[in-house]
Amino acid sequence: MTQLAGQSNQLNSMEQIDTLPAHLLIGPCYPGLSELASEYASTPATPEVPAPSKNNDGTVDWIAHQPSDTLRLETCAECEQLLATLSTTPHLGDSIKTLDVDGRSRIGSPNGLWTTLPSIFTACRGLQTLRLRNFKSLPGLPTSGALNYLIGAGPLHGLHDLILQNCVMDSYDDLAEALGSMPLLRNLRLDHVSSHVYQQPWDRGRWPYAGLRLRALDLKDHVITETHAGPIAEGISRLEMLDMTIKNWQDHDLLQCLTVPRKGLEHLTLSVNWEGKPDSEDKEDKEWPEETIYSGECEWTRGVALRTLTLREYARERPRENAGVDGEWASRFLRTVNCAALESVILVIHYVDPDPWHGLRWADADDVLAACTTLCAVVVKHEDLGDPRCDTANLDLKAIMAVVLARRLPKVAERGILQVIP
Repeated sequence: MTQLAGQSNQLNSMEQIDTLPAHLLIGPCYPGLSELASEYASTPATPEVPAPSKNNDGTVDWIAHQPSDTLRLETCAECEQLLATLSTTPHLGDSIKTLDVDGRSRIGSPNGLWTTLPSIFTACRGLQTLRLRNFKSLPGLPTSGALNYLIGAGPLHGLHDLILQNCVMDSYDDLAEALGSMPLLRNLRLDHVSSHVYQQPWDRGRWPYAGLRLRALDLKDHVITETHAGPIAEGISRLEMLDMTIKNWQDHDLLQCLTVPRKGLEHLTLSVNWEGKPDSEDKEDKEWPEETIYSGECEWTRGVALRTLTLREYARERPRENAGVDGEWASRFLRTVNCAALESVILVIHYVDPDPWHGLRWADADDVLAACTTLCAVVVKHEDLGDPRCDTANLDLKAIMAVVLARRLPKVAERGILQVIP
């Protein structure tokens, strides 16, 4: 609160203060709004899982670790020790709610496989959250992928949250089969996940999970093939929250499939980081998709009725040559999205600049948002990504940001619904 008060004092001392509408609020000025900008921006945070304590001989003391409901496994040797403990103390499996397995190390496994994982997953009968990271399918070892271990475990009836990070699957059919064993799954996060076999006809017999009802789906730096975009969407009958980055036309098609009204999507977080120009085999037009991807022809006005919409500027270490169109997709999306039930819009910018979010047509956005009568809040949130200009002590710059945004969105500010979170 002291920092916010200091920031407000600095803003009051600036000459630009008279350009601010009286309604403009700087920062989290009433309960709940500061959380609004991030509430639907991601799946539930991955818990920090403590490393297990060790005995004098270097083995893991799982009995001493029992009071904790979270475990982290970092080597095959630790898995062997845990399975041995679960075999003699099976009630320990009921108390383990969160399991975090890092496949980077293959210590303790002569063939490089985490062969004990399926048995561990089965023994952890109270498991609710599972995080698998750094698992890669190894050539010549068809059972080395993370999903193969899940499939081998059989049904995981109590699992609510599945997080896959930096993993390479054998195929997306493996994902389908694994998800089919998780009837109560509510949150799915795929972060840097790809398939070892990129193009492969999908096996209908391995996609039985059509009734999957998700609270949240988070897709970050994933690789979705054109073949599997449709089946993945078909396998999800209900979806409340979606957070994804669009990199290609396959992602775009998946987004369209996931946002049909029958899915029930209410909260969408979206960013675009297109991977070069689409070639002639991808799409006929050669234009940057930010210029064409959300034209009126997409008929978003007849699509899903969102309650919250978060549009993110995609941060780049180096601006690309045609950075002027980076925000064009967001402008078009705002003009075509169904506003009938929209309660809040959050714009996340990564750079404090006199011309924030290059390519975003602020005047058009101001017209659309001001005219949306259901809107209770338009939040512009800055996420500091290490830009030295955005040091937390540099309150002058952050105050200027509030002034700049008030000028960009005057009609929204006049309605008293503009919120700026530096």
